[in-house]
Amino acid sequence: MAIALIIIAASRPQYGRGEEKIVTEGVDIALCLDVSGSMLAEDFQPSRLSAARDVVKEFVKQMEGNRLALVAFSGKSLTQCPLTTDYNIIAQLLDEVDTETVPLNGTAIGDAIGNAVNKFFDKKSKSKVIVLLTDGENNTGMIEPELAAKIASDKGIRIYTIGVGTVGGAAIPYYDPSGEKHYYRQGNQLLMTRLDEKTLQTIASITRGEYFRATDVNTLRQIYNEIAQMEKHKIETRKYTVYNELYIYFLIPGIAVFILEIALFTGKQKRLI
Repeated sequence: MAIALIIIAASRPQYGRGEEKIVTEGVDIALCLDVSGSMLAEDFQPSRLSAARDVVKEFVKQMEGNRLALVAFSGKSLTQCPLTTDYNIIAQLLDEVDTETVPLNGTAIGDAIGNAVNKFFDKKSKSKVIVLLTDGENNTGMIEPELAAKIASDKGIRIYTIGVGTVGGAAIPYYDPSGEKHYYRQGNQLLMTRLDEKTLQTIASITRGEYFRATDVNTLRQIYNEIAQMEKHKIETRKYTVYNELYIYFLIPGIAVFILEIALFTGKQKRLI
């Protein structure tokens, strides 16, 4: 009996039960947000930047299961968060970014793309996406936007570009030390924002992405919802089996019977003596 039980235990009997598990197939998304001074323009209420932050936070909620990174840029780009599935920290950082986050004026679109490209370290990722929002034109930085887009394309990264602002641009406000609001001027004329749609279209085309134009908060929200729908299909459901080991239920009785057999044999020998 002891030998039989130990042989059964050695065969490692198992009991399996099927379960379903949600598996992320590696959709990595880098969110690039323009935080230059022109994003304070008030054609989006209360400002372009405030509206963009709120809409991007809504987008983050729809991206459950994907990894997200956050890059803020103006005259240069700064990583706010590397790729993560901690959506609360992304939302918190979005609340904190403002025009003081990057202490250098200008709009470095190429540098923002280059920074975002460096976030995609996982070669197993099935899909790599950059969502870049800006209201200006590239006027500074170390790398040209078209070159950055080609580098992204070579690495299999798709870029969705979003240009924000009403047609004709908007005045750019600023506040003096007393808190009074003024608007930037060039001579006697108001200095208006200028969106370079052609460059954004080129970036999207090079990377097989898409360019969108947002002229108000509603269209901006629709754009992010559309991008979210395009990337949702990457999350899949797979079945897997969990096995419970049963050998212990045979091994312990087998050892116990074996010890009992030895004890009985020893006792029998003593009585014969």
